[in-house]
Amino acid sequence: MPTVFRSLLRGLWHGCRAGAGPAAAWDRLSRVGFAGWRFFAGVLAASGGISGSAWAQTSGDFTYTDNGTVVTITAYNGTGGTVAIPPSIGGHPVTTIADGVFNNKTAVTGISIPSSVTTVGSAFQGSGLTSLTLPGTVTSWGPYTFADCHSLVSLTIATGVTTISSEMFERCDYLTSVVFPTSITSIGWYAFYGCSRLSSVTFLGAKPTFGSGGVFLAVAASARGYYPSGSASWSDPTVTGLIMSVSAAPTVSGSFSVGFNTNGTATTGWTNVGANDSYNDGNSFSNGGLVATATGSSALGSAPLVAGTYTVSFAHGLPFSTSPAGTLTVSAQSVANGSSTVLSTLGTSQVITLRTDTVWTTDSFTFTIAAGDAAIGR
Repeated sequence: MPTVFRSLLRGLWHGCRAGAGPAAAWDRLSRVGFAGWRFFAGVLAASGGISGSAWAQTSGDFTYTDNGTVVTITAYNGTGGTVAIPPSIGGHPVTTIADGVFNNKTAVTGISIPSSVTTVGSAFQGSGLTSLTLPGTVTSWGPYTFADCHSLVSLTIATGVTTISSEMFERCDYLTSVVFPTSITSIGWYAFYGCSRLSSVTFLGAKPTFGSGGVFLAVAASARGYYPSGSASWSDPTVTGLIMSVSAAPTVSGSFSVGFNTNGTATTGWTNVGANDSYNDGNSFSNGGLVATATGSSALGSAPLVAGTYTVSFAHGLPFSTSPAGTLTVSAQSVANGSSTVLSTLGTSQVITLRTDTVWTTDSFTFTIAAGDAAIGR
């Protein structure tokens, strides 16, 4: 305990007669008043008794606490749309999204969680999320984290996610399919309870443990589940609420598509771009065409996707006049043929500054898909 703290406490007790210490001390404490206690707290903080940064603070759209080492997001004060959690605030990593931060915020339609975040509480209940990617870097999810997200139609669970918590997606009634990566080891009870349109569930790895009472209750009638052949863990394929099958499991053969967003603001969902598309975000206008080639594979959108080094090129320019500067962020992902199932996000996004004159230019970026990568499918 800091010396100044001990001195203050001695002062409060000084002069109390034997046997009346607590009562007398309380009488003195009650006379300190609000202003006195504010001074007392300041003395404690200055002396190292508490961290002054532990009080709630604000940065941009977020309220947070900082314990001197890591940051916890405690509230969101913005207007919605796609929200990006900052990887750090004040030089300290953001590691936690606390309970209730986005609860019932229906204007929040998307969320980007950085790799610094390892813990997410019950933070998104009743929010307006339309699509969601669970990053593999989060190691702890609160119960009913995304319960009652009635606009959620697309869910991607990244490799690295090991646990789906209890009631995590309860009553997400517009979710139709889910694919569990090989890293999943446990799914909590009632995790998908009441997902009334959920009709397809695919397990890519060993059979996980399921919470007692059931996981897929009150899902779509005749909902089907698929599991890999040759796995000893699936010797008993029973999963309550699903009609399980190995023979009917779809063969997923990857192809890849390229998507974009403008001026750093993500569009809702995934937007494919094709040759000679025009991009007009209200600030800039450009014509452009995307092409992609790879060793051992044909062009953009080809199937099946194979291992190799891929190059995505964006040729762009203005057909006439001039335009204010704008940016285009180009990303690539591997998708399951004939569906919207995302197998893998490929490489690093490329930020391109659009031309402001009639000169055409080409920007390119590359990524490598190794043999056996999840992007290729199964």
